[in-house]
Amino acid sequence: MIHSLVVAIDSTESSKLAQSFALDLAAKHDAKLTGLAVLDLPWIKRPMAMPIGGGAYRAHRDETLIANQTKELEEKLASFDKLCVARGVICQSIEAEGSPNEQLDQEAEQHDAVIIGRETNFHGHRGHDIGEATDKILKDHPRPVIIVPPTPFPSGNGAVVCFDGSLPASRAMHMFYLMGLTKDEPVHVVSVNEDAGVAERNASRGAAFFASRGVEATAHGIQADDDSAEVSLTIFHLVEAVGAGMVAMGAYAEHGLLRQLLVGSVTR
Repeated sequence: MIHSLVVAIDSTESSKLAQSFALDLAAKHDAKLTGLAVLDLPWIKRPMAMPIGGGAYRAHRDETLIANQTKELEEKLASFDKLCVARGVICQSIEAEGSPNEQLDQEAEQHDAVIIGRETNFHGHRGHDIGEATDKILKDHPRPVIIVPPTPFPSGNGAVVCFDGSLPASRAMHMFYLMGLTKDEPVHVVSVNEDAGVAERNASRGAAFFASRGVEATAHGIQADDDSAEVSLTIFHLVEAVGAGMVAMGAYAEHGLLRQLLVGSVTR
């Protein structure tokens, strides 16, 4: 079961939606919620090419950035606190300084899962790709990570659980169940493989895991090319077809470098 969660807070749109999702999840499970905002001093003070005599300008620039971002983070945390009070969620706000990934890593040790926006970077920059902080925590942190997209997700019911028989996929499936994220909602276990028989067997194994625990699950063994784009599209199509609101999957498989790159690109 979920007892406590930590959500990363910055200025991106996906961070706003991550906070909303975190509040819903905390309220649903009566869990404590921690909001973490990080002033990324290493990024602000990173080495930069400067003209001769530009030291004073650089110092002024750094001071201005630190002051502006500190004020913005304080406003974001104050807004987060108000949202928690309005929802009746027990919460705490933390403003930290340093490397975002180090701060997230330390704080996440105390919680059951990390919730982060897909574009979250703590720099105040708005992009369209997965944020550096999100990418690193996916690769390096043992806690489950829930990633929220930058645009409102269509309201869905249940989840698609991706299971290919690998250790990371098995861990993700077990944690999804143990955290109580099923909550009596439908579960669809999907396995994609070039060999239709392998895909069907893996999907059936995953569905049997949930069935043995009293959770109704549907197996979807799908034959498709072992290509990251093809696998991703197959998963997306199933999510749309069943109207799922969440996808559970292992982030990176423990294989050779080429296989890691392929699996990693599917995750991204």
